[in-house]
Amino acid sequence: MLIIVLGGIKFDSSVSEWLSSLSTFATLMVAVYALFQWKEQKQYDVQVEALSVLRVSADVVRNLRNPISSSGEINEKFFNAMNTELEQGKMSQNVIHEIYVFQSRMLRHEEDLKRVYQMKERLWATFGDNHYLTNSFETIAKRIKDINNAYHKYAIANQMKDNLDKDMVRTELANARKIMYGMSGDEISKELDDIISKADSLKKRKPTLF
Repeated sequence: MLIIVLGGIKFDSSVSEWLSSLSTFATLMVAVYALFQWKEQKQYDVQVEALSVLRVSADVVRNLRNPISSSGEINEKFFNAMNTELEQGKMSQNVIHEIYVFQSRMLRHEEDLKRVYQMKERLWATFGDNHYLTNSFETIAKRIKDINNAYHKYAIANQMKDNLDKDMVRTELANARKIMYGMSGDEISKELDDIISKADSLKKRKPTLF
């Protein structure tokens, strides 16, 4: 048996190896713990940022659906297109105004809209598709698409109204306007309120267990 003497204390080789293994294991555990702590902190940072972007995103959807508008909202880059639409006479001035107010709002919120889609992808990559924040951004992205599609249908229905069944056109326009414009207590408004309400309650604690 190999005897090792350290500071007057004798150790056989098996004890020395055991102590070495124990030291290696302890070092490994510290490294694993540090990795988990780092991962948890990164997730926490993503969640905190996502909560901030989420509130802005909800406000963007509300603004896109704001029924109160003015000509001053229309971006000057759309003036030529508006004049062309008016000359063609396929849609009324009010309808053209509605459509280009929406287009101008979309343009004004271009950077905010990019952040919605970027954050949605980032959350999916970090937490997967079964996470509250991932689902919230999926919902907001879907609603933005729904509003855009509603304006598209609204424009087509107005352009084709003389060639289509009047009741069908009336129904199509009414359905589109329900999505285009927000009213207190409507489906989309309640959906946004619920998303923000839950997010606010989760902000009160470290959001690692959403």
